[in-house]
Amino acid sequence: MHDEAILTKGTGKIASTGSSVTIDAVEKIYTSSAAVKAAESFICADPKCGVTVIAVITQSTKPGRKKSPSSYFRASPNPHQKGCTRRPSGTTTASSPLTGSKPAKPTKGTAPTKWTSPTASSGPSTTGTGARPPTGATTGTGTGAGTSTTGTGTSSSSSSRVERFAKSWKSMAIATRSSTQLSAPWNAGGTYASAFVDLAVNVLANATHSPMRIYRGTIARIHHGASGYSLTLSQAHSTGRDLLVWVQNGVSSSNPSGIKLWARLAAGAVAVGTEVFALGQFGHNSRPTQSWYSLPVVDGHDIWIP
Repeated sequence: MHDEAILTKGTGKIASTGSSVTIDAVEKIYTSSAAVKAAESFICADPKCGVTVIAVITQSTKPGRKKSPSSYFRASPNPHQKGCTRRPSGTTTASSPLTGSKPAKPTKGTAPTKWTSPTASSGPSTTGTGARPPTGATTGTGTGAGTSTTGTGTSSSSSSRVERFAKSWKSMAIATRSSTQLSAPWNAGGTYASAFVDLAVNVLANATHSPMRIYRGTIARIHHGASGYSLTLSQAHSTGRDLLVWVQNGVSSSNPSGIKLWARLAAGAVAVGTEVFALGQFGHNSRPTQSWYSLPVVDGHDIWIP
């Protein structure tokens, strides 16, 4: 999902020029696409691309709209460069109501419900990108099932950033986590409750590898080594061995989120006692004199430290 961009010119309300910004940060300041376009300028967050992008702010509710996609950044006036890993969020193509069509979902959901790989294409076709057609678009003569323009449902939204899911998880009541969808290949339970493991209340006991989840822990120690930063957690394995989140060197250049996190770590701006959310698996590691469990992180989207 294309929900990150680089701010090249603006008012300073969102961030300083040259900073990476997220679409949710833009939404906190502006309520319409036109308002953003008049005041702020952005380029694609992929350093190999760098084309101009605009912020598309979708209304929370719009009667008659077939689906309500998340707000997103869209390449304009030129498409993304070939090989760009960024893609716009899914939008829908309008068509006439069809017999047997599904009811529309004009209301935008408040929490993302679908995980997308950071390098996966999840948006509509753009000239030269080879992206798949938008969700809900139809082809052919117009016969068969489709999506109506009437209905009161809530659309799902997607993201590739742990940060967005973690912020939503933190704001939810326990019962809400169990009833809110989070669809991901690694989340068999299909809800926020099954996608997250809070290590403060759930002790890991797996002998080799834990399930792939978004793990929440608290940082007890930070060590910078040749391969990256090791964040030792306050929580421990059931055996008493340490649990480490291993932020590898590649995170420093993986994307704007990774660059920003790496700069914070290098500046000593991440404090002991801070929360950390990381997507992955804890695996057993050992040396002649010690053993521990570590979760490797190679992409800045897969970790969030508030």
